[in-house]
Amino acid sequence: MTLWCEGGSRYGISSEDADGHSAAELRRLANVSKDANQSRRPLSLAAVFGGINREDAARVGGMDRQTLRDWAHRFKAAPL
Repeated sequence: MTLWCEGGSRYGISSEDADGHSAAELRRLANVSKDANQSRRPLSLAAVFGGINREDAARVGGMDRQTLRDWAHRFKAAPL
């Protein structure tokens, strides 16, 4: 699954190749966190893995698309 494609750049994360984290695993990680802000990030990424468009996935986490994009880059660089 491609996370998004903007300005000719493609940032892809498949549903199971992001360091072994699937959408279900990201939701589980979000569920065990005591910090609401910390829970929002993996929930938004899980929504993307689940096929939701980036705008709706960002809304799930209470952020805008740019913030979701930034977190996706951070996640790819250093998974949870």
